[in-house]
Amino acid sequence: MSLKNSVIVFFFFSLLFSCGEGAQKAEKFEVIQGEAQGTTYTIQLVGEGKKITKKEIDQLLQKFDASLSTYKSDAEITKFNQAGFYHAFPDKNKYFKTCLEKSQLVYDLSNGAFDPTVYPLIDAWGFYKEVKTPLLKKEQADSILKFVSFEKHKLLKYKFQNDSVILFKRDERLKLDFNAIAQGLSVDFIADLISEKGYKNYYIELGGEIRVAGKNKEGNKWRIGIDTPKTEGERSIQDIIEVSNKSIATSGNYRKFYEVNGVKYGHTINPKTGMQAQQTLLSATVVTKECALADGFATAFMVMGLDKTKEFLAKNKSLGIEVLLIYNEKGKFKTYSTVK
Repeated sequence: MSLKNSVIVFFFFSLLFSCGEGAQKAEKFEVIQGEAQGTTYTIQLVGEGKKITKKEIDQLLQKFDASLSTYKSDAEITKFNQAGFYHAFPDKNKYFKTCLEKSQLVYDLSNGAFDPTVYPLIDAWGFYKEVKTPLLKKEQADSILKFVSFEKHKLLKYKFQNDSVILFKRDERLKLDFNAIAQGLSVDFIADLISEKGYKNYYIELGGEIRVAGKNKEGNKWRIGIDTPKTEGERSIQDIIEVSNKSIATSGNYRKFYEVNGVKYGHTINPKTGMQAQQTLLSATVVTKECALADGFATAFMVMGLDKTKEFLAKNKSLGIEVLLIYNEKGKFKTYSTVK
């Protein structure tokens, strides 16, 4: 799942471990690092809990990818995408079931701005390929939109029976792509494992998706740096968020794009029009409890743009979503933040 609508978030050890006012005596501390999903992960455990090994984390992520990675030819999602109208399989760990349910929630709440059936459009735009493709014309996009929709029971039907997932599609050209939510969901499953082991304080980062609990080694909130949305030059920090018991995901267009005749085309596709989401919004950082929802809504907000995202947040305060939005105003970076 290396292709993502996600921007890597900086995390500075110097910020994490710096002693500040109210800093407490350092507790037991452990770091687990590895590679997964075409990127890297870092887990930091603070305090006491049952032993967690790198092998346990790797096995969890391997099983997760075997269910939901479109980059694995034998993954269940790939089998479904290549199947005709029906695919059923065991889902003992409930990875696929949970992903479907979380995706349906974000799709419904965002009025379709987030849509995991967008696979054929992303493919047609050439973002799965290493080579550039001709720009998609509106009439071509319209023809693809006929089999793009995550609306309940329209093109895709699914049901859960015991430990199995059963999928039906009315058009065999329909394909699923959970890349805009699955990596965040895998972080949530890692968090579940860590919590089951008894840890109250931890930091999980996988490909820029983050979930933290409790306090850091020094007894302070976790400090997370958010990238300045630049396409060139050294990476820098636009802002720092201090959080506890929250997840953070950032989506943006400025690192994943291709250029044709001097024009840059970002990878955020509007699933309603089939065309690229042309917005002044450069990146959307979402802070909320579950990393899957932070991941999904970050993508949805990039499609909505600045003004519609503000409207959404005003109407859905009960969701507990906070944002840091970075946008372009007359060539200058501006921010809009609700993060407390």
